[in-house]
Amino acid sequence: MGESGFKAQTLSRCSSAILLAYFLLGWQTAARAQTTEPAAASEDVPHVTVGEVTGIPGAIVLVPLYYTPDPNISLRTLTVEIDYVSNSLQFQSATSGLVTEKAGADVEAVLSEGAPEDQGIARSQLRVMVSLTDKQPSKGLPGGLLAYLTFRISTDAKPFAIKLNPFVVSAEEVRDSLQKITKVHAQPGTVVVQVGEMTPLAGCFFYMH
Repeated sequence: MGESGFKAQTLSRCSSAILLAYFLLGWQTAARAQTTEPAAASEDVPHVTVGEVTGIPGAIVLVPLYYTPDPNISLRTLTVEIDYVSNSLQFQSATSGLVTEKAGADVEAVLSEGAPEDQGIARSQLRVMVSLTDKQPSKGLPGGLLAYLTFRISTDAKPFAIKLNPFVVSAEEVRDSLQKITKVHAQPGTVVVQVGEMTPLAGCFFYMH
């Protein structure tokens, strides 16, 4: 093999190695992004945050539910209700997140489906209850990923975004179960339906209110 052929083969091998390393680095970065808690839109604590996900018609999407505690308040239970337009989004199940599994907390979900209104829009309310199984825990609910909320997007869904509007129904402190915390902030999330290369623009977010 001549010198020019040897150089060409060497360059080819180096290019392949660089592309492979770039791919692996990009995959690892994406994996970390999926498990990282998003920055809170507000510094008010405690608060819960519903994640934002994108899916195609017929897909199953996992919406994360995060909790950021107040360092001066330890909660034993937390109940969040999420209101959303459910014509093209069907709730499937709720599973424990990383911090709830580690803390030994239970996650339950109850769905209340509403009848379609005059314009054919149906709204549903999903109530998610997170509670420590220990009646007298030494620590409260930890911050982080509380639960994954599994939804299915209808196969005939059009490109649009569905806003998930949460509000905290109730919360109990560790030190006093009769002490109800009413000031728990909530950040909404969104399920964006993408069809092909069509992504909803700001004017297409018509399922938000």
